[in-house]
Amino acid sequence: MVPVIFSGAFAALMTAFLLSHVRAGIVLMIAMCAFCIGNIIASVTPPGLNYWAASFIAMLIMPIGMDSSFPAANIAVSNSMPRHQQGLAASLVNTVINYSISIGLGLAGLVETRINRDGTELLKGYRSALYLAIGLAVLGIGSCAVLIWTTRERTKVKEVEVDENEGIVGEDASGGR
Repeated sequence: MVPVIFSGAFAALMTAFLLSHVRAGIVLMIAMCAFCIGNIIASVTPPGLNYWAASFIAMLIMPIGMDSSFPAANIAVSNSMPRHQQGLAASLVNTVINYSISIGLGLAGLVETRINRDGTELLKGYRSALYLAIGLAVLGIGSCAVLIWTTRERTKVKEVEVDENEGIVGEDASGGR
């Protein structure tokens, strides 16, 4: 558990820095990739392998996903709403995240118990749950790709509107995100 503390602290600082320099969708994509890579490493780790060879690496990568996804999702959704509804948008993100965690854990538990029905296939059941997590992370990566694509187009439109209406050249109305 010790690597999670340092990795989480690094992820929080990195997220704060990145969100001030790149769009929130890109940070969210990094988070989804961290979820995916961490679960891939965990799912293919042989039982007899040394902790430092794979599990330690997965424990360093996975907190980046959690600590980056929440603020990036909040900013991405809030930026798409009018200023007076941004608090509502942030609470919606929080609700969706909590429901997603509950549903994801329920599905992973279902997969694990269906694969390991008689208790003799423990590793196969755990790996199957991790394969589900990989699939959900890939779905998140696809969703982020759509978010990045659609906000890229919207950002270009905002830049043109700002140029025509206010004469400000080169500034993005969303603060660069």
